[in-house]
Amino acid sequence: MPNSRNSRERRKALNSSRLPRPPAHATWKAKVVAVLRNSLGDESSALKEFIALRYFVGFWVNSPDQAESDARFSRGRVAEAVGLIDAAIYELSLVSGATAVEGGSYDASLWDHVKHSVSEERWEQVASAAVIYVEDRVRRWSGTPTDKQGRNLVGHALFVTAFATGGPLALGNQANETDGWRNLATGLVSALGNVDRHNIQERPDAKQYPLGVLGLASLRLTQVHYQHSASTVKLGNCRPLSHYDAAVAD
Repeated sequence: MPNSRNSRERRKALNSSRLPRPPAHATWKAKVVAVLRNSLGDESSALKEFIALRYFVGFWVNSPDQAESDARFSRGRVAEAVGLIDAAIYELSLVSGATAVEGGSYDASLWDHVKHSVSEERWEQVASAAVIYVEDRVRRWSGTPTDKQGRNLVGHALFVTAFATGGPLALGNQANETDGWRNLATGLVSALGNVDRHNIQERPDAKQYPLGVLGLASLRLTQVHYQHSASTVKLGNCRPLSHYDAAVAD
């Protein structure tokens, strides 16, 4: 028994005398954990498995091949860590594809109308949907104005009437501001709407362009809400745009 006790004491002494883990490893692990936690949240399975990894053998056996055995163990754990990091990168790509586009950055009702196209990256539909939605809201909020023949105004004519000085949705506090907002509105429906509602554009900036149109459309709606909140609330702002509405707006 003394020999057995001495053996245990020697192993204990060897374990206690082992060098601590390299500081570089601890720093690396802490940084990876911080990135995973901030990117994917505390409940990420990749984060939990990464934290649980142990890179060093928890006990010491005084054998000739101990060093090589420990090295193999560490290499295996490092390979697992690399696999988990790759999995985390893939997981992040799944949740950030559309998420890179923050819905809170746009008018809420407009975002509800286009968010599915954005999340599915159907960029060719986003610009046209945004312009059609704005035209539909402008028509409703301005009381569905008509021409001399009693036909509903559409496109450029609708926006000129709605945003003219003294019009139902006139914007700005003085004449030049009102002119500027009206020109911005007619530019949206004429320069962008005519192209995007009647053509499928193939462009190298397939994502950047529709998001720009979406931003301009959101700005238009936001300013109308700001200056004509009573009208937009009274006439309704939440009813989804139907296929019939889209056809009329077109």
